[in-house]
This record gives sequence, C-alpha cells and structure tokens, in this order.
Amino acid sequence: MPRTMEDPHHELRRPPFRLINDLEREELLGGLRSLPLRLCAGAVTGLLLYLSGDAVGYWPLCWFAFLPLAFACRGAGAPGAFLVALAILSATTAAQTLWLLDGPQSPLWLWIAAGAFPAIAIATTELPFAVTRLPWPVRPLIVGVGAVGWYALLPPEAGMMLPLGGLIDSEFTRFAYPKLGLATFAGIFVAMAWLAAELYTRKSEGDRLLSGWPGMLAAGLLVLAGVIDGLGVQLAAKPVTADSVARVAVVPDQPNMDAVTQKLLGPRSRGGIVLWGVRVAENQQAEDAVVESAGRLAQQRQCTIAVVVARPEFSTGYIFANDAAPKFTRRWQGKPGEVDGEPLLVDGQGVLSLQPGLIPPQGFSTNYDLQLCTTAQKPVHTAQENCWLREQRRGALIRGGRQLCVWPGGGAIIDTQGRLVARSRGEPVAGGLPMTLELGEAMGKPRMTVAEKILRFTAPTMTVTLIVLTIVAWAKRRYRARQQQRAEIAIEEVYDGQ
Repeated sequence: MPRTMEDPHHELRRPPFRLINDLEREELLGGLRSLPLRLCAGAVTGLLLYLSGDAVGYWPLCWFAFLPLAFACRGAGAPGAFLVALAILSATTAAQTLWLLDGPQSPLWLWIAAGAFPAIAIATTELPFAVTRLPWPVRPLIVGVGAVGWYALLPPEAGMMLPLGGLIDSEFTRFAYPKLGLATFAGIFVAMAWLAAELYTRKSEGDRLLSGWPGMLAAGLLVLAGVIDGLGVQLAAKPVTADSVARVAVVPDQPNMDAVTQKLLGPRSRGGIVLWGVRVAENQQAEDAVVESAGRLAQQRQCTIAVVVARPEFSTGYIFANDAAPKFTRRWQGKPGEVDGEPLLVDGQGVLSLQPGLIPPQGFSTNYDLQLCTTAQKPVHTAQENCWLREQRRGALIRGGRQLCVWPGGGAIIDTQGRLVARSRGEPVAGGLPMTLELGEAMGKPRMTVAEKILRFTAPTMTVTLIVLTIVAWAKRRYRARQQQRAEIAIEEVYDGQ
C-alpha cells in the first residue's frame, strides 16, 4: 500500500506554507514590535535637526543629525521604518516652521510632504528584497539616491523645510555647496548616517564583542567632523585687507534716516556706497521728501546712496552719485513687498545693480560688481529671516558677487565667498567688501541641478521596482515550496510491487 498524506511523519518533512507566511510577515512587519523604542531613538534626530535649523542655528549638528534616525529605522522593516521616519521628520518640520501659520497659507500639506517624502526613501531601503537580496554596500546608496530624489520632488515653496541649509557656513562643504542643491546635500548626509547603521548591524565573523565596531567608528567620525567643522569657521576667518575694498553700509528704515546715516559714516568718512532699502511713501509729497533727503546727504558726504521708494501701485529706485539729483532711476509696477522686475543697472568699473527684491541677478559677476537687494516684505519670524539670508549668501557664493541686503528690521553685508561681513537686526551697519578674486558662475546653470532633475524620476521608479521585486521574490519562494512539496510526495509514494 502506498504511503498517504495521513502519514504522521510526512507533515514534518514537507515545507508547510504556514512557515512561509510567517517568514514573509516577519520580514515585513517584524520591526513594529519595537516601534515605541525606535520612536524614542529617532526623536533625537528631530531634536538635532531643530537645533541645526534656521530657528536655532547650531549648524554643525547637521553632520550627525540623521544618525539616530538611521539606527532607529535600520531593521525595522518597510512599514516600521516609514512610520518612524514620517513621525520624526514631520514633527521636526512642523516645529521649525510653525511661524508659517502667521502667513497667508496653511503649511499642513507641506509639513506632511516634507516628512513623508524622505520617509518613503528610508522605507524603500527596508523592503524585504533590498534587505535579503542586495549586498549591504548598495543599501546606503539606495537611501541616498531615494532621499535626494524625494526631497527634490518637494515644491519650491518648501525649500525652507529642507534640512542642512546651515551648511552654508561649513568650510568642509563650501567647495561643493554652491554646485549642489539642498536636496542633494540632505541625501548625502542621510546616506552617510545609513552607512554607519549598516556597518553597525553587520555580524562580525570573529569575537562577538567586536560586532558593530565599524558602525560606531563611522558614527564617531561624523561627530568629529561636525566638531572640527564648527571650529574651522572660527579658524578660517580672514581679516579684510585694505586693497580694493569698497566701503559700504546698510541702513534699515529709521525715523530719521539722514541723521542715522551721518552718524554711521562718522565725522571724517567720505565716499562709499549706502543702501537705504525701501521707504514707503503714500503720496508724491512723501516721495519727494525722501529723494531730497537722500540727495542732500549724497552731495554733502560725496557718497553713493541707493533707495527704493514704494508707493501703493508702484516702486521707484533711485541712485545718487555724489550729487543732490538722482543720476539713475527706474520704476517697477506692483504693491510694496510684491514688486519685481529687471534691476536698475549702473555700468562703471563694475556693475552696480539695484534690485527691488531679494533675488540677485542670474548672470555671473565680474571683479567689482555689487548687487543691492532690498524688499518691503517683512519677515514674520527670525527663522524666515535666517532662511532669506542663507539663500542670499548661497547666491553670492555661486555668482562670486558682493551683496548688500536690506529688509524691514534687518539687513546684511555679504562678501564674494558668501560670508557675513556685517549683519543688521534693525540698526545701521557698515563694513568693507574686497573685490572678487575668482569669477563665479551664473545661477541656475543646468549642470548644477541636472542630478536632482534626474533623481526626481529615479527615486519613485526605484521604490516601485523594489516593491515589485519583493512581490516576485515571494511568489518564487511559494512556487519553489510547492514544487518541493510535490517532489517529496512523489518520492514517498512506495508501491508493494503489485
């Protein structure tokens, strides 16, 4: 008689599908059991990102801010990694940009997107196919490419929500910062943190006590880099030399601009360039008073004064060059704070440009160019002011241009390396700007953003591909189990010779 399925030993020898289901469930959902602990570990990343962001400004923390999140998500499975990353990054983004609630738009959907998009990149790396079938050095590359692509998919108005913007001050990354977008920098630092987590989770072939030491070493190197980078900014500061230095000053709106500027220039100082910023005038009489005051001061002190007078329907830019009458003027249509258009350009040894907004010219700069950027729009929070200043500095670093910036309640003097020569928080400030030693590049040059444009399509495609490969791998596992079961049944069929 043949042996049948009732054989009590047969159930132990054949691979039951119940075991396969348990294995798949463990691969996908096993990390959810430790979700509370992982959330507590990932919350450290939220704190570090907040402290390194525009609201606080401790930017050296950027180097190792993603380390706790990477360690918390590694091994959590795709759903667990997504939930941890989404909760931490969304909460951090909301904490950094709560001041947006004072604006005209609700940022709720931006907060969700800024947390969900990078969370998808991290969850992609934790898909079962990526964990079980791909070699470990590939996984940090996957999370880096995914983070760049998903961050790049955020709309332009979410730029202030991208982390690591404070790296404009970093001496380590200054050579690459103007060439790459914030999405690329965020992806690079996420990949470095994930590399440390991968090295930590690898099992050593020798002593168990040494297991994970490469990951701890990589994490320690990131912390050390942040410390050295923070100290390097102080050590790399160079004094401004007296050769080819332009004397400049910025004066935010004051009740008595004439007297304040006189005091700033001092009793013996003559010459230089002064940016008054935007003066709001309700009628022609008020505008004439501003023009008369600026012209008188320019003639008395033999200096150049630039000012934008904003009326309800239009704004007019004036540049006074050692004379009471404005030498150059230009009018722009639009309400105060919303006006935009081509800058007022003055050719000379270099190009002097007056822009009615915090948008510098797009072309490269020559050695003696100077951009004057001013707006009537008032920042609603210090974090927004820091974000504006960061982008102005990035523009100066890319273009190799010198900038004077003024907005209501603040301003800055920025050199060709994107460094702050002086910053105003409502008070007038002055400084010296050296000439440009090396020419910069035009902003928006295609090669600066082509990588992010490519990865915008690569990241979603890679996520979908790994999901499909995971499903295919599971289907192949089930097919092989079924074939093995049939083979064992066939072998165990024993006949009595009849």
